[in-house]
Amino acid sequence: MAYIASEPKLPVGEGSVFTAILQSGLSDVEAIIVYRGTQVFVILNAFPYATGHLLVMPYREIAELEELEVDEAAEMWSTVTDAVRAAKTAYQPGGLNVGINLGKPSGGSVSEHLHVHVVPRWWAMATS
Repeated sequence: MAYIASEPKLPVGEGSVFTAILQSGLSDVEAIIVYRGTQVFVILNAFPYATGHLLVMPYREIAELEELEVDEAAEMWSTVTDAVRAAKTAYQPGGLNVGINLGKPSGGSVSEHLHVHVVPRWWAMATS
């Protein structure tokens, strides 16, 4: 809640919220960036579906999966695998969702900046 209530000041301009965060000058801690690679980074979702909801994305703002350069794609999928491994270790979830929403109709709220969701999941077993 503190992060949401703080309303970090992001530069006004063109581009996605992720591009604005990258250009903001905020520290990685302030921006909740948990990993920076050569071509991709990982950020905690500010409005998560579940605890530990990570977003893996290229620095370059592109909308479509097929727009990834070969080296970006390789690093992105390697980083998604590392994010899954980290989420399993840190949260010990019952399962994970890994997915991409492509285009506005898919439910993607930031469809202009390709990102992969890594979402730990749990369910409560009913006991009798």
